[in-house]
Amino acid sequence: MQMDTTSKKWISALSVWLGIKPRGSSFSPVIFLMCLSFSTVLWFLNALSKSYTTTLSHPVEYVNLPRNRYFVNTPPKKINLTIAAHGFTLLRHKLFMSFSPLNLDIAELVRESPETLKGLYIIPAGNIKEAITSQLNNDIRLIEINPRAFTLAFDTLGTRRVPVSPVVIFDFKPRFGLVSALRLTPPVVTISGARNMIGNIDTIYTIPKHIKNLDATVSVELELQVPSQVIVEPRKINLTVPVDEFTEKQMTLPVDVENQPENVKVRLFPNEVDVKFNVGLTGFSQVKTEEFGLYVSWEDIMKKATVLKVKIRKQPRNVKSVTITPENVEYLIEKN
Repeated sequence: MQMDTTSKKWISALSVWLGIKPRGSSFSPVIFLMCLSFSTVLWFLNALSKSYTTTLSHPVEYVNLPRNRYFVNTPPKKINLTIAAHGFTLLRHKLFMSFSPLNLDIAELVRESPETLKGLYIIPAGNIKEAITSQLNNDIRLIEINPRAFTLAFDTLGTRRVPVSPVVIFDFKPRFGLVSALRLTPPVVTISGARNMIGNIDTIYTIPKHIKNLDATVSVELELQVPSQVIVEPRKINLTVPVDEFTEKQMTLPVDVENQPENVKVRLFPNEVDVKFNVGLTGFSQVKTEEFGLYVSWEDIMKKATVLKVKIRKQPRNVKSVTITPENVEYLIEKN
C-alpha cells in the first residue's frame, strides 16, 4: 500500500511525538490508524470541554394532585428545555437523565397561579422554572421553557359505593362442593371519578381467576378491574370459598295443603314423602325436619288435577340436589 509524501511526513512526525519508531523505510497502515484514532479522541475530548446551548424534550410527571380533584384536560406530557452547559455535562444528561420525568407539584402550582375560571388555571413557564432548575444538574443553566404557558383544568370528584362481583371459576374434587355462599371482604368498595362516569357503574368485577381441585375452604386475594379514569378503594378484596365434602341424607317429611279453605278437608295419599338431599359432612347432624316445608297447592285441586305435585316451600341453605319420592300424591276432598 503506497502513501503520498505528505502523509508519510505527517505520520512520521506524529509517530516521533508518540515515541513510535518505524522499522525500515516504509510505515505500516496500523501505525496510521493508531495515530488517526488518537487524534480523533483528542478532538472529541476537546469538543466536549466547550460550552454548548441545546434544546431537549423532557417528560413531565404531575404529582400531589389536590384531594378529590381530577384533570378534565390533558396537560403537556413533555416540555422543551433550552439549556447551556459543557459538552461533558450535556452528554451525561442525555445518556442518564433525559428519560427520567421531571416532577411538577400541582398543589404548589395552583397556589402560585390565580384561578381564571372555576377549576381552570393558566401556568406560566416562569412559575415552574425554579422547580425544573432544582431537578437539573448544578452545572446546567436553564435558559428557556416551552411551552411558555399551559393550562390545568380540574373538576370535583364524585364518590359512591358499589358492590363487588367475583369472576371466578371453581373446579372441585369428586364429592366436594360449595357448602354455603361465597364471602367477600369487603363486599362493597368506594369508587371516585367524574360524576357522569361513576354514575354508569353499578358493579365492580374482580379480575377473572380459575381455582382448581378444591377439597377444603380457601381464602384468596383478588384484584379488582378498575375502569379507566376511576379510583377504586380498596384495589383488592378477599374471597372466602366455603368447601365441604358432601354425603347423602334422607328424611320422611309431612305434606300440607296450601290455601286450603276452612270448610274443606283434603286428605293426601300418601301424606308423607321421602326427601333425599346432599349435605356437607360438617352440617350433617344439624339439618332438622322443621327446616323443610313441603306442600301441594289448592289451586291445582281447583284445576281438577288428577294428582298433585309436591313442592318445596323452604329448605336449609346448606343442602343441595333435593329429590322427593313420590313427586306426586293423590287426594280426596271431604266437606265439613
